[in-house]
Amino acid sequence: MPQAERRRQLAECAHRIIATQGVKALTMERLAFVAGISKPIVYAHFRDRQALVLALFDDYYLAFDALVGDAFEDHVPLEETVRAWASAYMELFLLRGTAVRQLLFEVMSDPRIEAARFKRAGAMIARVARKIRAAYRVTPAQARDAARLFRGALEAAGQEVLANPRRRRTVEALFCVLVASTLKTMAPRR
Repeated sequence: MPQAERRRQLAECAHRIIATQGVKALTMERLAFVAGISKPIVYAHFRDRQALVLALFDDYYLAFDALVGDAFEDHVPLEETVRAWASAYMELFLLRGTAVRQLLFEVMSDPRIEAARFKRAGAMIARVARKIRAAYRVTPAQARDAARLFRGALEAAGQEVLANPRRRRTVEALFCVLVASTLKTMAPRR
């Protein structure tokens, strides 16, 4: 099997393990078993569990960026950015379900993985905060707090969509209303 195809297969198997048994159940041995290959083949693609989990993070953020497109660019209005953010998040939640939630939010015992996850989450919050600061007269701390609040609300919205996928459009719309209502309390830049 070509290397890129094998890597995709291993990532899919890893997502299945996480979705059904949790992040802590993801081991190189279990991945080899689920993929129906030997451990040396797994290690040929990922040097250790940390590299595997970090690759899954990278896959998530690459997929997210592809879905969001240029919505975080400066010329895009904040409201469009929020809609794209919510839509991409819901799409990935429906595609990867519990695996995404656990990868993004479940505390892991490896401090290197936690540091990488914190860094990636912080980068997303910084992107949203930058957009808020560009549109409203708020301090950097206020923009970060708002971005964190919105991310928490989006996580709750994602949980609702996982529980009832048919409510996706309604939940996305409610999230956008929540954000718009919050932003109305801030003074716009002129």
